[in-house]
Amino acid sequence: MANLRIFVGPCDDQGRIYINEELKMKTQLNVPKVYEEDNLADGEYRIRFELWNTGGWGWHYSVEVRADDKRIGPLAAQGGSGAYNGRIDEETTEWVLIVKNGKAESII
Repeated sequence: MANLRIFVGPCDDQGRIYINEELKMKTQLNVPKVYEEDNLADGEYRIRFELWNTGGWGWHYSVEVRADDKRIGPLAAQGGSGAYNGRIDEETTEWVLIVKNGKAESII
């Protein structure tokens, strides 16, 4: 069965991981975290990373997705949003993980 690891580095202010529209993990200010799921059944998994800036001004993040021997990232960015508080839409990233015959076939 396939194994999934999502490494979210320090985020300002908050990183969120969703799988098939379900919130799986939320980070806090500058605290790295790892989401792990073993024994994924065959199927399609929609993975979404969202960055939320709840304190305004500057933001940053890093994220890496690994499924068996497949990998995306690490991806990282930083910027500013002024006084805006909320999801940084241009940094929302989505991938599709396909598990077939118990193995990660692709991440796209």
